[in-house]
Amino acid sequence: MFIVQSRSLFMVTAKFTYNTLCRHIAAKVVSYEELKQMIANHNIQLYDVRQPEEVAEGRIPTSVNIPCQVETALKMDAGTFQETYQLQKPKRDDPNIVFQCRSGVRSATALETAWNLGYSKARHYKGGYIEWVEREGHCK
Repeated sequence: MFIVQSRSLFMVTAKFTYNTLCRHIAAKVVSYEELKQMIANHNIQLYDVRQPEEVAEGRIPTSVNIPCQVETALKMDAGTFQETYQLQKPKRDDPNIVFQCRSGVRSATALETAWNLGYSKARHYKGGYIEWVEREGHCK
């Protein structure tokens, strides 16, 4: 009896945690329209986490390529980050940090990594480069 109750409690807890995480991620999604506005207002630090070969085929304007190395990049000191990416390292409380990739999977992972490092206001563009090209056309 105790094992069944324990297992049931674990399943309820796991389901609650997963649902809470999904709602939290959903709240941190930037739509295409929001992304366009942020780019137009120069109010964004857009990090493309695709591989350099993918970025060479096209990218969203203003994006900076940090190919699947988000944890390493965000753990760099400010000087090394500046030297590596030619821009200032983002502050942990910056609400304009947005990650993007091809389809939203890697950017969601990058977002989780950033949260774990204290970048609690970071977001991601779930539509990714695929949606961008569908709406904007190919960008080099």
